[in-house]
Formats: sequence, structure tokens, C-alpha cells
Amino acid sequence: MIMLFDANKRLLHTGDAYPDTVQLPKGDFTLRLALRHESMELLEKLRGTCVVMERSLDSAVTVPVYGSHASASSAGASAGEMFLGAGERVALWLGAPADDKLPKDAKEGRVLSGKLTLGQLRRGSGAAPAEHALRYVVPPAVNKDAQSNGGAAKKKDEPEEEKDAATKARPVSEALRDAKLALMKDLRADKDAATYDALAAELRAAHPGHLPLLLELLRRGDALSKDKGAERLSQIIAAADEVVAAIDATSLAAFLALRAPDEATQDAAGEGGGPSYKAQKKRWDEAKAALLEALSKKLEAQLDQADLQEKEAPGTEAAPAAAAAATSARLRQWVDTASDAAYVLLHSRVEARAGRLAGALKALDKAEKAAEDDGKPPKKELAEQRAALLGRLGWGHWARYEAARTRARFPGAFPPI
Repeated sequence: MIMLFDANKRLLHTGDAYPDTVQLPKGDFTLRLALRHESMELLEKLRGTCVVMERSLDSAVTVPVYGSHASASSAGASAGEMFLGAGERVALWLGAPADDKLPKDAKEGRVLSGKLTLGQLRRGSGAAPAEHALRYVVPPAVNKDAQSNGGAAKKKDEPEEEKDAATKARPVSEALRDAKLALMKDLRADKDAATYDALAAELRAAHPGHLPLLLELLRRGDALSKDKGAERLSQIIAAADEVVAAIDATSLAAFLALRAPDEATQDAAGEGGGPSYKAQKKRWDEAKAALLEALSKKLEAQLDQADLQEKEAPGTEAAPAAAAAATSARLRQWVDTASDAAYVLLHSRVEARAGRLAGALKALDKAEKAAEDDGKPPKKELAEQRAALLGRLGWGHWARYEAARTRARFPGAFPPI
């Protein structure tokens, strides 16, 4: 028995020993296979059984046809139309499809299968009834660097020399800082907290205000277990504030407001001794990305704080709710949270907290549509928010339907085989 599941463990298809077809959207899927037999010895031999999967191509791959072996070997002119009489024969050679025409996932060893048909004129246009099966095994990719071309080898060596020169010119302190920062990313687990905190304190003292370090501290707080509750949320907000404080928002806005100069002006700016426009743009783009990440994580933490406070003390005026509204307003200065797929879920939570339930529901629809277009699996959190919003709107029937639909779409575990 074969059972096919989506990323949320929802059963999509069942099959048996006979091949079957199923249409799937973009995304990740899990295939579970069960082989049954009364002999355990035979089952052990089948433990390494391979599953063969076939899929239809979006567009057909054309196989070139040549009239001679020489043309096929040199990828010369393809064979044109040929008119054959009864009993007449002709030899044809098939060439390899062009590499750029193959599917993107056509890796070495994969097999493309199709058919070859011939036209007919006596009984009307169209293909002749006879078909010939074709199978093409994708060969290894051409290694252009291994070709015996002196110019190509020279070009390959040049970036390495430039990289070595840049590495030598780089201060040792910066190299050590980046190495320690890379090590911190592998020490986020609770068991390595002491080592992580020691490295963080050392780097803070030596490189205060270093943006990648502050971002790492923010991401570490966000990666903490949600069981830590208020402690985790406070840590995220504090780390986000440090990131925001390290960025000159006024200079960032001034740079983004300017139009990009033409290439000649960019080169002249670099030759004048100052940083080139490309270097400035890269620095400010990184600063903007860091600012958006900090504000979005801070807003999410403040919304969680407000929800937590309402559960612990219902009816009290929540200070985190006001802080979340202020952070949301600041985030909207840099990005349209209502239309950007990366922030639309936060926008929905802000709208719901402000009492604009219809706007929150509309934002959830956008978030679900954006995830579907990107081939991402639906989120259970989004479905639960939708059911809660429908309940707050007084649409009890729709709320119950959405809750039942959520249970069906997001089962807790795989069903038994």
C-alpha cells in the first residue's frame, strides 16, 4: 500500500501495486509504503526496494533528428521532410536534446521517456499509427572548468588571487570576530548557553554596535523555546531595540529616497576615494533588512505579550497592546504590511487587536493566497486565527466549519498503515 501526505500529514492519495496518477501542487510531500507478506525472510530482502516516480513535463522536450551519422555527431543540420514510397527505407539518427531545454530537475541518471511518431500523407494529415518509444538517460553535466582551455583556467585562478589578496588585507581582528560569530550560531541550544553568553559578552565589549552580532542575539532570542513565555518575549524586544538603535534610520531613508546614478557616475564616485555606490547600496540594503527584521520580531513579541497579559488578567488595560500599535506604525513607514506577504500575518493580528475584524480576515486571505502561490504548505496558526475571527464576527456556523476543516487539514500524526 502507498500513502501520500502533504507537509501537514494530511492524506492526499492511496494506491497499491499498480501504477496510478495523482495531480499535486508545488510543495513537499511524504510517501509511505507498506509491503505485506507472510514470509519475514522475503520482506527483509525487500527492505531496500526503490520507488519509481514519473511525472509529466509542462512542455515537451524536442529530440533532434539527423539524416546522417556525421550530422548527429557534430550536431549539424537536422533532417528535413522526407517523402517515402511504399517499401522505401531511410536511416535516421537521433541526437541528444539541448541542455537548456531539459527540465531544471533533470539531474544525472534521470530518465526522460517519450515517443517518436512519423507523419502520413496518403490518408490525411497527422501522425501515423505506429509509434516508437524513446528513453533518454540524462548524462553528467559538462564540467567547463575541467576543459583544457588556458584562458578558462586563467579566469578561474584570477578570483582566487583576488580573494587571497582581500583576505590578507583584512584585519585579523575582523576575521576572528566573524569566526566567533559563526560559532555562536551553532551554540544556540540551551546546553551551550554558558559558552554562547561568554562569546556574546566578549564580542559586545570588543565590537559594540556591530550589526551582525546584534542580529544574531535577536535571532537567538527568537529561537528560544516558547515555554519560557514572558522571559523569551522580553529578551526578543530588548534585542530588537538594540538593532533598531544601531541603525541610522534618517540616513537610511535619505539614501533610499535618492535615485540610483548611472554607471559612469557610480565609477567616478568609487575613484574619488570614497565608497562606491554599489558598496553603499549593499550596506544600506543590509541595514534596511536588519531594521525590518528587528521591527517585525519586536511587533510579534509585543502582540504575544498583549495576548499573554489578557489571559492572565482579563479586562485590564494592556500596555503591550499600545506598544505593539506604535511598533506597527513604525514598521508601516518602511513596508506595506497589508500587501507584503512577509508581514501580512502580523498585519492581520494588528487589525484584529484594533477591532478591525474584516480587515484582519482579508489579510489572512492574502497570506493564504501568497503561501499557495509560493508552493508553501498552509499554516495551522493561520487557520486557527481565521476560526477565531469568524467567531468574533458572530458567524458561528462559519467558525465551526473552519474549526472542523482545520482538524481535517492538520492531523496530529500520520494514520496507521
